[in-house]
Amino acid sequence: SSVHSYPSPSLSPSLRPELVDLILTYALRVWSNPTPLNFHLLRPSRDHPNQEGDFRVSFPSSYHEDGYPFDGKGGTLAHAFFPGTADMAGDTHFDNGESWSYGYGGKRRKSATHPTPAPITPKLPFLPSPPSPRLTPHPDPALPDRCEGKYDAIANIRGEVFFFKGAFFWRAQQWGSLVSFIPALIHNFWVGLPLRLDRIDTVYERSDGHIIFFIGAQYWVFKDRASLPGYPRSLEEWGMRTMDGRALERVEAVFVWAHNGKTYVFSGGEFWRFDEGGRDRKLEGGYPKRASLWTGVPSDPDDIISWGDGDAYFFKDTSYWVLKRGGLDQGSITPKSTAVDWMKCKVAGPTPTHLPKMPHHTGRDCDRSRTVTKQASYWLIILSVFGLLLFSVSVC
Repeated sequence: SSVHSYPSPSLSPSLRPELVDLILTYALRVWSNPTPLNFHLLRPSRDHPNQEGDFRVSFPSSYHEDGYPFDGKGGTLAHAFFPGTADMAGDTHFDNGESWSYGYGGKRRKSATHPTPAPITPKLPFLPSPPSPRLTPHPDPALPDRCEGKYDAIANIRGEVFFFKGAFFWRAQQWGSLVSFIPALIHNFWVGLPLRLDRIDTVYERSDGHIIFFIGAQYWVFKDRASLPGYPRSLEEWGMRTMDGRALERVEAVFVWAHNGKTYVFSGGEFWRFDEGGRDRKLEGGYPKRASLWTGVPSDPDDIISWGDGDAYFFKDTSYWVLKRGGLDQGSITPKSTAVDWMKCKVAGPTPTHLPKMPHHTGRDCDRSRTVTKQASYWLIILSVFGLLLFSVSVC
């Protein structure tokens, strides 16, 4: 394989190109020692200036023509594509907006795979095992605490669950791991939202793949991570009126229920149902209805997603409820801890043994009412990426 770019000298001054080659050489020995595989680094030469291998490593930033733009410091660190015949097959990308380094220390990026083999040279130290998560005694007060709950919005987007709070978000992948314990800035990921962004009310992915953001009395439609022209637009276009005839001032929760493919919108203890299967969005007759029809779950959720086998997950404060696919009335449902199950926190917030009370309706929509070291998440990213890395593979 081949290395096509290296970390920025200004952001990662200690990680010189020759050190990157050496680290990755050492990492690949973890795979070659116990298997009948040989890895070879391909370098440009006079006869082959554009020589490429089966696996290609690079350090791009932001948008880099693979459909998965990086988000700068924090958040996503790297991603890789499985080997194959496609143009990007075998590519491994590290975010050049990060400050990469090699060595030991609490805030430094770790670059390696599983420890065990002897170092290639006496100067290259053994690499430690990935550390277990532990509480940080002095969390960054500028960042929201992921373990507190009370998220502004939660959405299932492209098979991942996004937790929004303030100007930041976390991402949980399909197999349950967080992309990073440190939140990423919303503005680094989605382009076109207001510059002064205090909160997202709710988000959902439409059946056509577009992503809809609601903030106050406006909404945005995104294609991937860029807002479509002509947005934001007024929430009034949705045609929703409350039971007493008022126009909505904001939306509290939206999700597409896998049970029937319909879009459900919640606000102020009421809900509406839309059919978005055709070219136009259609508000179905007989709505709004009272959210209390969904028994066993909060009537004023922070947000709702479809997940797993099509179950509906209702989130409120520090807890979530799972409404099994197939019906609204499922009796008593035991709440679970969002902090433990989704945010991977050591200590759970209080999990209620009953549903929170619905606030008294006042005529206006109701307001909805760290810290683990960076090391563990950095290790998880690097461990998964290095399985596809740098060198050409040949079977002995």
